[in-house]
Amino acid sequence: MAENAEILQITTKDFFDKYFDVLMSIAGRTNTEFLPENISSFEMWDNRYLLKIRRVDTLVYCTGKAFSDCQNKLRNHIKQSW
Repeated sequence: MAENAEILQITTKDFFDKYFDVLMSIAGRTNTEFLPENISSFEMWDNRYLLKIRRVDTLVYCTGKAFSDCQNKLRNHIKQSW
């Protein structure tokens, strides 16, 4: 990263409220692709796409995967509680 590059710091709430939908749109993704039952078939964009789109796609995938994993852990914890 360049020395004079600005670093944006935001809260998680702001990230999801303001930015995540925009990033998903740039990457050409939908919410349903990040459901636990669909995340395993997610495929990253290949080199035919611009580097910036691939980077956004990677960010969206990593965020969606982490969110999906959290939902699965919560679901498993609730099942074990019953």
